[in-house]
Parts: sequence; structure tokens; C-alpha cells
Amino acid sequence: MIQNTSLHRIPLTSDSLSEPVVLCAADDHYARSLTVTLQSAAEFLRPGHSLQVIVMDGGIQPENWQRMKESLASFPVQLHMIRPDPQVVDGLTTSHHITRTAYFRLLAGKLLPESIDRVIYLDSDLLVRDDLSLLWEMELENEYCLAVPDIACPHIDAREANCNFRKSNPYLAAISPIPNWRELNLEGSDGYFNSGVMVLNIDRWRRESIEKRLLQCLQENRKHVWCWDQYALNVVFAGQWRALPARWNQGAHLFDFPDENHSPIDRAEFIEARDNPAIIHYTTEWKPWHFHNQHPHRDLFFQQLDKTAWGGWRPERPPFRISDSWNRLAVQLIKSTTTTFRKVRSLGNRNDAPPSPAGPTRCPARPAVTKRASKLDAQPLVTLFAVPKSFEGKNETIQENAIRSWRSLEPVVEVLLVGDDPGVAEAAQRLGVRHLPGIETNEQGTPLLSSAFRLAEQQSQAPLLMYSNCDIIYLDDLLTTFEQLATQSRLTEYLGIGRRTDLQVDDLIDFEDRSSVEKLEYQLEAEGTPAAIVCKDYFIFPKGVFSDLPEFAVGRGNWDNWMVHSAKQRDIPVVNLSQSLRAVHQEHDYTHTRQSRRECYATGTEARKNQQLGGGRHLISGSTSTWSLGKNGLQRLRPGFTSREFWLDIPRFAHLLARLFWSK
Repeated sequence: MIQNTSLHRIPLTSDSLSEPVVLCAADDHYARSLTVTLQSAAEFLRPGHSLQVIVMDGGIQPENWQRMKESLASFPVQLHMIRPDPQVVDGLTTSHHITRTAYFRLLAGKLLPESIDRVIYLDSDLLVRDDLSLLWEMELENEYCLAVPDIACPHIDAREANCNFRKSNPYLAAISPIPNWRELNLEGSDGYFNSGVMVLNIDRWRRESIEKRLLQCLQENRKHVWCWDQYALNVVFAGQWRALPARWNQGAHLFDFPDENHSPIDRAEFIEARDNPAIIHYTTEWKPWHFHNQHPHRDLFFQQLDKTAWGGWRPERPPFRISDSWNRLAVQLIKSTTTTFRKVRSLGNRNDAPPSPAGPTRCPARPAVTKRASKLDAQPLVTLFAVPKSFEGKNETIQENAIRSWRSLEPVVEVLLVGDDPGVAEAAQRLGVRHLPGIETNEQGTPLLSSAFRLAEQQSQAPLLMYSNCDIIYLDDLLTTFEQLATQSRLTEYLGIGRRTDLQVDDLIDFEDRSSVEKLEYQLEAEGTPAAIVCKDYFIFPKGVFSDLPEFAVGRGNWDNWMVHSAKQRDIPVVNLSQSLRAVHQEHDYTHTRQSRRECYATGTEARKNQQLGGGRHLISGSTSTWSLGKNGLQRLRPGFTSREFWLDIPRFAHLLARLFWSK
């Protein structure tokens, strides 16, 4: 163990940081439960992985340190200890179960060594049920942290953003966990996270000396502080953190909601968090080690505890005290009275739209295209349309995966399947999307893109259109991309394109199951192969921009390059979205076409006809963008041969040509 009595940093080397680094803070009262947290985390690690654990010691006794070490001795855990100076957090609000130790996490940027640039923070009252490596490997970018929206109060003002407010209102712990959000110039619709499980961007914390801002926030807003450190983190980090799936921090308040229909978060995510938690968080002051605690997962805590040096320990029934009994009764009475009062008050509100908050002023909601915001508006933002192949053999699995992923993005995205190939109508009905029959075909019977675009334009209920090949899986970052595009006022017309990533996918994926999606994301990161930008599988554009296409054949070459070339000819910005969204292309053969890949895209009769209709192949002008949308927003790119994007893409393009002309 490495001890430290001031704010000096502990010596961990970068060589030891390829495995997850976990930061905790505990005093002697939480030594036992912290051991449960760490041991359960170690048990669920993938084989061959280990944990670097740093404990910020708030007064753990030597004998309990020894028990902790014994309990973790047979697990792949390297345990380090650091002792912050408690005077740094003197004077901050505490309670009977929250001590100064709770604020130690705010000092992480100053206490941890320079070699650590990110860390997983875990409270000391958790039970881990999944692999923390999944958290460790998540992209942090420049956000202050990743965290889970607090199920008890998921918004700074629930009335501003909770589309299910009428039903969930009676069970929320607080309507406005930051009561002075207006005075702080925050948006009421901002999310509010629980600080018990976080992935912290220590590099940014350190660069910005974030502990000073956090402590200053607590001192200047003392009378408004609710939930201790969590108040400061949500005020200072407002709008600069990213949400983790709810299953990564299952708070005890989740069980206060009658069912998923009353949930203040996405229903599917609520069910996943309830039934398949990655981390169980024993929130509130009533913990499993208290005799009268009735948490649904209390038994799981003691099953894990029995594997530690405290095995067999159980709380004794406390001696009867009227004051203790009255306290428990009073808490239940206040809770039930509040719930009943809110239920009665909400009877007059017959819809699920959030009422306006009380008060003299109201900050305008931040324009955002998210699943939650879109539920307040019945109209979709984007119509995603495709012309599927026959639903036969491997193509059935590939196309169903793609459509399921699109369907999971509703209601922001409206899905249209255009065409009359075998199984298309049945698949549309089975998967719950709209089907548009009656597409025109050429003399070979191949559907025409001009007809598909025309039908989609006529039937769309959204201001944006997105054409996609029917073998492409999209993830949640597609919604973020729509949000970014919607906030670019300089783009009245545009064409969005991007690079796909090739991946071998063999089985159906349940996109309502977060763990299945995380598995896909991990596979994509480990096995995905970025394709050349000349392989364009999707196009995003406002209605009217491409209302009149030549009679290109679907699934044949050259028309996609024409799309980009045509936009440039009309001075329409072409935006490269490769940094913003992941387009997962499921690898497949070309047996369905009775042609080779080369014939489909280059040498076949229909490919040459597409080339003729488009006025040439346009390989260069049809593959390079004029703008890029990424972490730094919208940026103009150099044109043509001077484009960095063009030169970086040459190896991928050469590989594509090799596959096209020389592979068997």
C-alpha cells in the first residue's frame, strides 16, 4: 500500500494503466461494503484482466485494511491507498451518513499521478455484476465524465424535459435537484447524473484545476446544496458530460416506480436496468447492512460479503428506541404523503407533456435532437428509406439487423422500406415499419433509385431524408449527428455522406438489449475495417435537394459518385460525417445478383448504364467532401487533390480496387 498524508501524488507508472484504474473513497464505516464492491468487480473481469484500485482513505482502521487485503488477495487486484488532507473539504455540508470523505472524489485531478488520465470512480456501496473493462474502454472524448442519469431526478428540472412527467412525478425524489438552476444560468432540460459511478476525464480535470471550481460552487451555493458532491458536479459539468446506460448504476429509487410505464427514462433502458443491472447501487441512507433494510437485492450483498474476511457477519437487531422507530415511520409517512399529493395534483393534467415550471422566469430549452426530446413531438425528424433485397438466406439476417437498428432510433427516425422483392412487405409488417410498394424497375427487373427517392419524398413525414443501403447498422450516434446538423444554421441545403466500417456479423442482434449493443460496439472496435470513402452507403439531405434523379439501377455502381458530384455542381455543401457516426456494414457475398462484385459496380451492363446516366464515374469529385462534421463542429475542407482526406484514403481505395478487379 502506498500512503500519502497530503496532496502529493502516488507513483503509478503508465505501464500499469492498460487495465482499468478504479478510484474509491471510504472511511471505516464503509470498509466492509467497499470490499464487497471491489471483490465483486474483480469476479466479473474478463479472464486475464486485472484492476488497479486506488482508495482515498478517510480513516479506515488498520485491522479493516488488513481484512480488505485478505479478501482481495486471490483476485487480480493491485490495491493502493492515498490519504487526502480532510481540511481541504472542511466546512462543507455533511449529514449523519455522509461525511467529508464523500467530497474526496472532487480532488481526484489534484491527487492522482500524472500518468493517470482517466479513472473509473466507484462509490463504496455498490455490487458489480458486469465487466468494468467495458466501462474502461468507452470513448471519453473531451467530456468531464461519463455517468448515469439519476433515476430519482434525471433532469435539473424534471418539468422541463421529462416527457412522462405526469406518471413519473409522484415517485421522483426531487423535481429540481438543483433548485437555483435559473440563477446559475443553467438549462432546466439539462440532464442530472448520479455521482456513484463515473468514468472521469482526469486529464481535463487536471488541466482546468477543476477541484477549485467544484469546491467554490459548494461554498457559494451552500444553502442550495442537495446531495452533497453531486450538486457541484452537476452544476460545473452541466452540458459537458455524457450519459451511460442506466444499467451501469441501478439506484434504489428505481424500485419506487410501479413499472416501466412510469419511468422517467426510456422504457427499454428502465427494464434493462431493473432486470439486468451491471452495477447495483444501494443508494439512500438505508443500506443492506442495516437491520431493517428491505432492498430487493439485499441477499446478493450478503452472498458477496460471505466471500470476504467478514463472512458470516449479519446486523443485529438494534435495541428498541422510540426515536428510531419514529424516524423510520416519519420517513415512510413523508414519502407516501408526497407521492399521494403529487398523484392528486397530476389528475388535472390529462396528457404526458410536461407542465411549465413555476417561477417568474424560464430558460429556453436547448434545441436538441434526442430520443427524449423527440417524444414531445409526434413528427419524426428524419425519414430513413431503403430498397431491400429479397429476404432470403443470409440476406434476411443482414437486412433484419439493419432495420432493427433503425427501428431502435424511433421516434426521431421514421423507417420506410421501398420495393416489391420477395419478403419485403412481410418483413416490414413483422418489424413494425412502413412499406411502400409499386417501385418502378428497369428492363432487367432491377428497382430504380429515381422511383424510390420519389416515393420517399411523397410519403415522408419528416423534413430530412436519409437513403441507406439495407445492410448498414446505425447506432445512437446517428441521433447525435442529426442534432449537430440541425444546429448548423449555415446549412440550409447539404448532402451528408461518410465512411462505413466493414464487419462480419453472423447472428441476429437484439437492439433493445443494451448488452447486445455493447457487444457489437466492442466487436466493431476490435474487428471492424474502415472502408474507402468511395464506398458510400448512406446519404442525408433535406427534402427537395434530390427530388429528380436519373433512372439509376439500385445496387449498381457509379450513381453514388454522381450524388456527390451533382451536389458540388450546384454548390451544395457535401459534409463528411465519418467522425460523427458509425455506419456498420455487414459483410456479404453477391450471389443474390447473379453477378460478381466487379460486374455490379464496374463492368456489368447496369453499372455502365448508371455511368452513362451520371455523365461519367466521377471517382475524385464524387468521393471528396467540402465540409467535415466532427468533435470540433463543422469545418471547411481543402478541395480535391489538396484534401488531406483524399490522400489518407488512397490505401483503402487501392484495396477496394484490388478486391474489385483481382479477387476471385
